[in-house]
Amino acid sequence: MTPRGRSKEGIGMATPRRRAVFNGFANLPVFTPEQRTWILRHGALVAGAGTRIEPGVSIRGGATLTLGQECFVNNDVYFDCDGDVTVGDATLFAVGVTVLTSDHELRGPEWDLAYSPPIARPVTIGSQVWLGARAIVMPGVVIGDECVIGAGSVVTRDCAPGGVYVGSPARRIREAPHAAGRTEAGRSEAGRSEAGQSEKAASALPLRRSAAGAGHHPAAATGVDAA
Repeated sequence: MTPRGRSKEGIGMATPRRRAVFNGFANLPVFTPEQRTWILRHGALVAGAGTRIEPGVSIRGGATLTLGQECFVNNDVYFDCDGDVTVGDATLFAVGVTVLTSDHELRGPEWDLAYSPPIARPVTIGSQVWLGARAIVMPGVVIGDECVIGAGSVVTRDCAPGGVYVGSPARRIREAPHAAGRTEAGRSEAGRSEAGQSEKAASALPLRRSAAGAGHHPAAATGVDAA
């Protein structure tokens, strides 16, 4: 594994033409993921040490794409870089992930959508994030560190650090295992869980005493696991 002390290298903002040329050349199947990253650094993105990119990546637009150290970009990932896309360290992109930074303004019936210029809004994705297969990140979103985005999910709002988000639109369903207890949201969630368990145990106490007096195992009467 490459040490994380090295700085990021590569081209920041690139013209769409330059980016398309390097993107097309880098996608030739003869290159390794490390070689592909090296090529793209010279005309399409900024990437930290140890970042690897598989074939089929598509980078469009003229804004800056920055990948941190030790990132992994799987096959057929699409980056729409009309706005800046900034990714932290050790983040994983599964097959077919789409990151969008531009959309169109919707106005009244007199507005001609076909001629409306795109509006660019930057996207920020933190460190140690895992984006599942075919997940879509919408313009302007910030995904916090150590999040997991479920396969096929559509992220339309910011994601607090350390959560598992699934669905369309993506919603937080629990804390990510690798972030347990390290985030404010996770600590709050853990506190609510402990409080709920304490209340459940307290409510079961009379039943335990009653069952014990009748000569039965307390867990059999209360539904509480003996362990």
